[in-house]
Amino acid sequence: MIKNRNTRPLMAAIFLLVLYLSSCNKQEHGVGVELFSDNELGVHYVDTFQVTSYSKTEDSVISSGLGTVNLGFYNDPFFGKTKAGFYTQFEIGSSGIDFGDTLTCDSIVLFLKLGSGSLSYYGPENKALRINVQQISRGETFTKDDSYYTNSSLSLNRSSLLDPNFNNLIEPNFFDTVFLSRDSNFTVLQIPGVIRLKLKTSFGQELLNLNGTSVLESNDNFLEEYKGLYVSVLGEDGEDILYINMADFATTLMIYYKEGSDQEDDEYKFIIDNYSAHFNSFEHDYDQSASLRLKAVLLDSNLGNNYFFNQSGGGFQTFIDFPTLESLRDSQLYIPVNKAELILPVEPGSTKKYAPPNQLYIFRINDEGEEELILDQYLGTGHIDGLYNAEKNQYRFNIIKHVQAVLNGDINENGLVIKTASPGSTPNRVIINGNKADTSMGLLPMKLRLYYSSLIVN
Repeated sequence: MIKNRNTRPLMAAIFLLVLYLSSCNKQEHGVGVELFSDNELGVHYVDTFQVTSYSKTEDSVISSGLGTVNLGFYNDPFFGKTKAGFYTQFEIGSSGIDFGDTLTCDSIVLFLKLGSGSLSYYGPENKALRINVQQISRGETFTKDDSYYTNSSLSLNRSSLLDPNFNNLIEPNFFDTVFLSRDSNFTVLQIPGVIRLKLKTSFGQELLNLNGTSVLESNDNFLEEYKGLYVSVLGEDGEDILYINMADFATTLMIYYKEGSDQEDDEYKFIIDNYSAHFNSFEHDYDQSASLRLKAVLLDSNLGNNYFFNQSGGGFQTFIDFPTLESLRDSQLYIPVNKAELILPVEPGSTKKYAPPNQLYIFRINDEGEEELILDQYLGTGHIDGLYNAEKNQYRFNIIKHVQAVLNGDINENGLVIKTASPGSTPNRVIINGNKADTSMGLLPMKLRLYYSSLIVN
């Protein structure tokens, strides 16, 4: 009696043969057509799978410990109003600080280095912003060991820390240099692309008056007393959100003072960097959107099959499902997948003033309802793609391993979640055509394109 054997090694060999034969004479078929005859080897193409999609707002995006923070405001006709600010510690050295004797504060200035890499700002144009700085309340707990989110907030002292004579309506300049330091130990004295925010001299004097106390004996003691700063925008000036580079030397708090009986000029550079506790805070006001479509999607998720949205900063995320994919698995014992592409066309004209995210990521929903990276995403960007193609105005994902795992029965198809890359430190947004996009208007619908091999023997 012949025992049942595992057919997968045999099918793998057949699969290699299929690839060779298909390179000579490829067969492509659609769903609902008689695909094969007896003993037929073939490669089949399907792009008519049912695909459902919908968008919903996301409020739990981690925004702490990132190299870039955001500051600004814009009013997007489609997505409404978005405002961004950030919280940050300012620290002293671990061994404490001694400012000297007979101390008089000249000024204290918060410097923010604009741009991070090729990034400078997001929005239709760089316009003046009315900026405010407040002190985080001493009773707050704010540490680098905790996680903070785009919708997190900390209690603040109500009064502004800005010098009352300082004009806080600032148009960011990415080229002019700003004086930072007069200490010869610093090799860089003038730095381009820096926002300069002059704080109250009384605040600087308050810090100098701590000299010789336990507060300045260690950084831990200092952070118990001074929890940090909140930098935000007031009102609705501006049409852009700035990128602030937290890792740059020029993002810092500087105090300039006179010291000793001769009142010689001196200064101290507080520490603000990637290792200081900091996080972004975003506010989205969709009620101010001029788009009836966005408001309709918020009320009826089924409209996500026509168009859906992704937005960073705790905005929108997308859910996608392939209800008929598992039915293909039931039609054959084993289905080798040659290629599986998820194509997400971007709505034409929607990126003119507001750039789409450079990249999107895909997560799968497991049987416990939790999100986890799909197998293809683990292999890296080069494999799965997910990058925005400006020429084709679309995103493309190679999800062959995910689809193969579903067809093998290794995982259940519980749906996918699409998120923007760096959602906690970028404000980008995008409008994507759904599976039921209006083709009569020239819109290309979202598709799952699948090439697979088959062998059916009677």
